[in-house]
Amino acid sequence: MIVTAVPPGAALRSGDGELHSIAWSDAPAYTSEPELVPPTGPLCVVHRDEHCVVVEKPAYLPTENTERIKDSVRARVEALLGADADVRIPHRLDWETSGLLVLALGSEAMRSLSMQFASRTVRKSYVADVVGAPPARLGTVRLPLSSDPDRRPRQRVDFGASGKPAVTEWAVERSTPHASRLVLRPETGRRHQLRMHCLALGCPIAGDGLYS
Repeated sequence: MIVTAVPPGAALRSGDGELHSIAWSDAPAYTSEPELVPPTGPLCVVHRDEHCVVVEKPAYLPTENTERIKDSVRARVEALLGADADVRIPHRLDWETSGLLVLALGSEAMRSLSMQFASRTVRKSYVADVVGAPPARLGTVRLPLSSDPDRRPRQRVDFGASGKPAVTEWAVERSTPHASRLVLRPETGRRHQLRMHCLALGCPIAGDGLYS
């Protein structure tokens, strides 16, 4: 883990082409079953053109349908745009997470957006309420991660051959000795990366029953 201290009040600089999402922090405990019901009704559309739609995804609504769940962001956008709409998913948010989600319209838009996410032209920003206070005002966590086969769906820090590089920039937005709000900017997209890296800082995400 690399932590670089900076003067109080410093913040990560923002730029064009960013997505700002809210990391989930209000679930009472982790569950693999979708027991918490998402809000009903149409999604809030933030942007729409001939290439893409940007919507506000509520917590507990999956990005796509599953075998058991037939309500999702994709299903609601398809209902909004009509049966002929070619809605595609270039990136995802966990079902517990709320935030902005971009959906591509057609194969060309899907190809372009997928390349932008893969090349990190689009940077994602998350805001997370965590327990405790980190050791500095700003820093970077570099800890490789892999799936924990004995405790699925948990991930683990893995410096061996199975570990995949995972890097997260973080900055304190506000803090008390007991709780803090962090801005998180993942440079990689590993499963549970932000949850694991916050835990490595000694500040698990509030309400995370899986890692806290």
